[in-house]
Amino acid sequence: MLGSPINALYKNMMTDIVGTLHLILVNGRFQRDGIFSLGLLTSLELLLRNYPEEDIKSDIVSSLLKSVGLDEEELKVEARVIEDWAKGKTKDEISAA
Repeated sequence: MLGSPINALYKNMMTDIVGTLHLILVNGRFQRDGIFSLGLLTSLELLLRNYPEEDIKSDIVSSLLKSVGLDEEELKVEARVIEDWAKGKTKDEISAA
């Protein structure tokens, strides 16, 4: 899927993320929503922020999501809805929702 090796410093982390994400998705009680999508994409962005090969970073995310059967564009749309909703709201307003 990726077509190039993952940097050795990131390989174990990505293996753990793939395994954990798979277990989350096959859990019968799991229901994906915008909060999950925003959290997943934000976490991946944070974890890969300092990845040494900038051009491969987005390919890693795309390959990861594809490997567990998630549509990257759908996740981005769901995450954007939550981000747009939360803009301008206080922490208390978000917590009360």
